[in-house]
Amino acid sequence: LSFMYENGFGQAEMSKNDLGPVVFYEHMYYFKEVFPGKPITVSLQLKGLSEDGRFFSFLHNFYDSNGINLARCVMMAGWIDLTTRKLRAIPEALLDSLQNLEKTKDFYTITKEDTRKHGQKPEHL
Repeated sequence: LSFMYENGFGQAEMSKNDLGPVVFYEHMYYFKEVFPGKPITVSLQLKGLSEDGRFFSFLHNFYDSNGINLARCVMMAGWIDLTTRKLRAIPEALLDSLQNLEKTKDFYTITKEDTRKHGQKPEHL
């Protein structure tokens, strides 16, 4: 979320826009052990974005001080209206910020169907 704060969309701005992020999934892949107290660098790339910005996917790579890739995280999320609790498009300024992020080589335009591609559905009691 530091990206959001750095681009003018911290908690106050999100609240003003009645907007909040909701994570659909995070997949974490571990390659090497990370030791407490050792510095790491975390990258941010845009893996996917819907046309209206409602859905987005980030790729984070974790590196040690020698540039060794320790872990990778792929996450998909969306934006909800905090009053209606429904998914919604985002303000143009935030969409512009997302569109200007460095993109992955396999960047794609996210559709609603992509948010359910892993086939996970609720199993009610």
